[in-house]
Amino acid sequence: MRVRPAGIEDLAGLLLLERDVFAAAGWSERSWLAELNVPGRHVVVADEDGRVQGCGVLMETVDSAEVLRVGVRASRRRRGIGRALLAELLAEAGRRRADRVVLEVEATNTAALGLYHGAGFRELARRHAYYGTGRDAVVMARTVGGPGLLRASRLLLRRLAATDLALLVELHCDSRVMRHIDAGPVTEPDVARLDLPRMLAANRRGLGYWVAADPTGADIGWFGLGPSDHGAEASLGYRLLPRAWGRGFATEGGGALVDYGFRTLGLERITATTMTVNAGSRRVLEKLGFRLVRTFFEDWTVPLPGSEHGDMEYEVRR
Repeated sequence: MRVRPAGIEDLAGLLLLERDVFAAAGWSERSWLAELNVPGRHVVVADEDGRVQGCGVLMETVDSAEVLRVGVRASRRRRGIGRALLAELLAEAGRRRADRVVLEVEATNTAALGLYHGAGFRELARRHAYYGTGRDAVVMARTVGGPGLLRASRLLLRRLAATDLALLVELHCDSRVMRHIDAGPVTEPDVARLDLPRMLAANRRGLGYWVAADPTGADIGWFGLGPSDHGAEASLGYRLLPRAWGRGFATEGGGALVDYGFRTLGLERITATTMTVNAGSRRVLEKLGFRLVRTFFEDWTVPLPGSEHGDMEYEVRR
């Protein structure tokens, strides 16, 4: 599946999608012809083997942009297609230098509300009976700077939210994930009381943590840029579930954050630390262009296996 700009050749597929997703409320052929041709519109489709499985429409205004449409065929939902479409619309809003993006969604559409909240949108107002009796509209908006969504080749990264506790528990309580990080047992209460609040508090000034979803839409781990005491610097970190190991996802997600840190945040230096015996993480950092700065030795209360070989600090500069 790939997200690409739509053309007039997609009209038939878009009309079929409208009937599947929006039924009687779908746009007409005349409306779609206008959307595909009017200036100030950005129309994209999710193309799977030549078939339109989803669409997104962005309208440019004077200093902002509005999401007019995000729709995914019923048989293709819960695969990350909606996130990918929305990510492209937000990226286009940034390219058009919009200050913010707004949208409207029916108050009972919990799936869409979850998608938009996960992308950093917040409720501004409600329009009573906007879609008919008992069907209110929720008006939402988000700024374009400091994106809630980042894209890698095969990954979609969204801001960590309080609802991601289950994923953090699965990661932080897995001894395979933690074997080069923490010697002591980590419990679910530890993650809920300590890890999640700390990570959510770090989501400020463009830094923080992102949850990574693979091409199927499944969440596979997190990537983070932590603050530094040395000005325009940050530290890169990540954790992935074992089922995602060995597939190049660490390099893709790490690369997306390094690019974001340098291009969007204007960082001058990004560091990363790993145990000397963690050959996998060292290879990832080297592929991303990091160079070794030093080897040092931590004073562990409970030494990790291999800690006698020390830890390595790496850096990459803009």
